[in-house]
Amino acid sequence: MKYTQEDLNRLNQARIDLATGQNVTQVRHSNGKTLTFNPANRDLLERMIAEAKRSLFPKRRRTRTRQVFTSKGL
Repeated sequence: MKYTQEDLNRLNQARIDLATGQNVTQVRHSNGKTLTFNPANRDLLERMIAEAKRSLFPKRRRTRTRQVFTSKGL
């Protein structure tokens, strides 16, 4: 599923709503799908936020450099 920055903002707002005591919160995805979250399925919300972050901000692979020392002879 493709996420946008707006989707990530909505998911984060849903997390805040649940943390501040709201029992049910709804999030509308950019593809038109509406998701309803309550405290019982907070783990699903956390997984979706992590997936959205991975989609929007892929890890950059660090390049490795190696330094080689040589000397005369064997």
